[in-house]
Amino acid sequence: MLICLDESAAARVRSDIGVAADSFVFTSAVTRYSNPGSSMAALDKFLVDAMSSGASTAWSIGSIPFAGDSRDTRWLRYEEAVNDIFADRPLRAVCLYDAMATPLELRHSVVSTHNAVDGTWTGETQEFTVSYDLAPLRLPDCVLVNPSPSDVRAAFGTLLGDSIGVDVRNDVRLVGSELTSNAVTHGGLPYTVNIWMEGAFVVLQVRDSGAAGLDRYADLRPCAGGAHGGFGLWTVGQLADAVHISTDGHSTTVTAAIPTFL
Repeated sequence: MLICLDESAAARVRSDIGVAADSFVFTSAVTRYSNPGSSMAALDKFLVDAMSSGASTAWSIGSIPFAGDSRDTRWLRYEEAVNDIFADRPLRAVCLYDAMATPLELRHSVVSTHNAVDGTWTGETQEFTVSYDLAPLRLPDCVLVNPSPSDVRAAFGTLLGDSIGVDVRNDVRLVGSELTSNAVTHGGLPYTVNIWMEGAFVVLQVRDSGAAGLDRYADLRPCAGGAHGGFGLWTVGQLADAVHISTDGHSTTVTAAIPTFL
């Protein structure tokens, strides 16, 4: 069993179950829930390791760090993705919510993304429409039409300058390069790259003319890459704070928000 709770809650669980705690896997909530991509990778690795050890079913218990702001949508999408990605795999996931602290506007999503809910909310559950659009409601700071990956890396070099650390600059440039390469390889002309410098984030949106569609959870699905590639969107998911993929049959849009505050 994988247990991912904050430090105080994990300590209480260890105390309550005593020596049996040695047979469980405890993971720091801060580390596990740093972003949806790394969280999904950790869950997949735990399941694979459990199956390799002979387990017929793996259990995961955790408490997602909803903050009551717009960034919560990344975790709503994560919970949707868990249902899709692990639908045919022997995983039983239990999500813990504080019935008093969970915002009313999130409760509908909690109910709709879980097979069963045990407990009583201290208030009415409200239905609401979730918007996963990560792009700021203003004109981009940079627009590139049909750029090469190197063009995008160069644009980031100009926009970022020396304002952030080298490692973060490299992460941002890598995300830009991977999304552009994906549009070049799998999308269609024309494709556009929009970039926003938005507070502590760089928001990158790549829209191509590919009509075939794209796995909407490609950034979260366990990596199936090989010698000929296939790591791009998974890599983006590991580096970005949030990702959203949408397709309408005529075009595909991938938007990623990369933190610059690390």
